[in-house]
Amino acid sequence: MLLGTVNSVLPVGTLGWAHYTLAGPPSMKDGQLLLNMNIYFSDNNGNTFNPVPAEPPALPPVTDDTSRLLLSLNILRPWLELLVKGGQFNADIPQQMLPDVVPMTTSELESILSEVSGRLPANTSLVVRMGVIDTPAVTLQNGTLTVTLNTTMKCSGLTPLLVLEADMKLTGQPIISGTKLHLSLALDSFDLRLVSSEIGDIDVGLLKNWILDILQIAYIPRLNVALDKAALPLPNILNMGYADGQANILGNIIMVPLIPKLP
Repeated sequence: MLLGTVNSVLPVGTLGWAHYTLAGPPSMKDGQLLLNMNIYFSDNNGNTFNPVPAEPPALPPVTDDTSRLLLSLNILRPWLELLVKGGQFNADIPQQMLPDVVPMTTSELESILSEVSGRLPANTSLVVRMGVIDTPAVTLQNGTLTVTLNTTMKCSGLTPLLVLEADMKLTGQPIISGTKLHLSLALDSFDLRLVSSEIGDIDVGLLKNWILDILQIAYIPRLNVALDKAALPLPNILNMGYADGQANILGNIIMVPLIPKLP
């Protein structure tokens, strides 16, 4: 009976599945029943994404009789890896996705980079192709969740112009809605570097504000749509439900209150 209420395979949007299993027999501590669960993810092709083995996190002290689900930081990385491998963090950002104030033609970009002049016909539309190089790194510290993305940015018109890399630091707050953990991210900072250029040596610092507009106006909202569609499904714990709202971050644990389901 207990296994049937905990062991489960739950969809992660249309990308794959979250697999929850009871890791061992229940135990008692400080008068409370403890259930330890394992989780891994799989995509629709059968590839699996597992948390990196680590010591179990220290449990926060028990202060009341509230039931809780404690999520280790360790499970967020394979969840995000599933999204990255599924192409959810890749994006082509054309002129149409940005307001007119953001230079997205060769003629407009010349006002920032004079090296663009004469390389392509005037007013050629530009496209910035975003991709993620590595699995995102995730940290929890001082009540804040931080995701670090190492991305490539390929800027082209009729032909390639530039390839950049950007290390982005994104912050967010986990939110519970229904039976899923949602995550919405905001750009905190980023470092930019030039990988290759078809227009000669350039001062990459001149592109910082241009890239900032592209990230904040187009790319980060695109990420948040992907995160919302593939929100992390939470397991069925003894037929209890979850309280909607912000999840608490305690050290390197996300704490989610459990509530009895109404009959």
